[in-house]
Amino acid sequence: MSDCRVRQPQLYGWAGMVLSSTRTLPELPRLVRNVATLRVQWTRDRVKRARCEWVHRWTGPDRRVWLTIGRNADGYRFRFQRFADFQWSPATRVLTCHARPGAQMKTLRHLLLDQVLPVLASEGTASGFHASAVMIDGRAVAFVGKTGRGKSTLTASFAAAGHPVVTDDCLLLRAGPNGVEAVPTYPSLRLWADAVKALGRPLGHRTCVAEYSQKIRLTNRPRDPIPFCVNPVPLGCVYLLDKLGASRLARIESLSQREAFIELIRYAFRLDPHPAADLASEMDIVAALTRLVPVRRLRIPWHLQALPSVRHAVLRDVHDTGSRSHPSWREQCPSPADDST
Repeated sequence: MSDCRVRQPQLYGWAGMVLSSTRTLPELPRLVRNVATLRVQWTRDRVKRARCEWVHRWTGPDRRVWLTIGRNADGYRFRFQRFADFQWSPATRVLTCHARPGAQMKTLRHLLLDQVLPVLASEGTASGFHASAVMIDGRAVAFVGKTGRGKSTLTASFAAAGHPVVTDDCLLLRAGPNGVEAVPTYPSLRLWADAVKALGRPLGHRTCVAEYSQKIRLTNRPRDPIPFCVNPVPLGCVYLLDKLGASRLARIESLSQREAFIELIRYAFRLDPHPAADLASEMDIVAALTRLVPVRRLRIPWHLQALPSVRHAVLRDVHDTGSRSHPSWREQCPSPADDST
């Protein structure tokens, strides 16, 4: 691990969590005079052999296994085949990264910030979804969809037009005084080079996301700042992204509560799909969300030149329909009894 090791653990903020780490995490804001809610440890030692019941498996575009999540006696293990094992101990709230030989620190940080933490955060008082969000007229507008559907690109397009970014690719929702709230994770956008070019003006500081990816990470810099939200934002609307052939005009379609539920449940983060109580709680949360917040399908043209027209369609829809969310989330969906993570 060539990146900087510090003598004393430093504190960082991620979605309201306070991380303690002996390695620098330059993507995250530094904190002082705070108490860590999660400790991150780093080692090149191989993870101990122990029986593990694998409960999740994801494959990449090449059909190779990318990530597996398993349950063991100490908690849960996240195995990224080529790069690292992350062992999560809920009892001690320690997350240990066992890095593979040669794995670069920027890759390990990306796996931590954008793969592991979203799942862990979704097991507490917040519920997580594969989505990006921006703030429009004081409310969060979320874009949900499969990888490659343009969530981050559309979010960056709104940011370039002056709308603050709430989150990129990890939407955490929780009960708040103003209804359903979207919790900002950390100030970062991850885009392909052609999407960055299509924004039309310089935006943020650019770094490489990971050794295996050509995506670019955009973070703030003084001359070309990206507007990022710092505090939770009431959720106003959710758009499910879908591809729209060769048409040049975006199309927005209403969804019934049932249709919205079926779609959104597919994009929820989950650590362990087996406990019946956890599944029931997740379904209650999604059902409450679809009752409180408008959910629509946003069919977008599959080319970057259409971004201005897509923004215009979304802004018009947001302004025309207003927000139907209201502060009854706590009544509609009580907080989970077990906040083990």
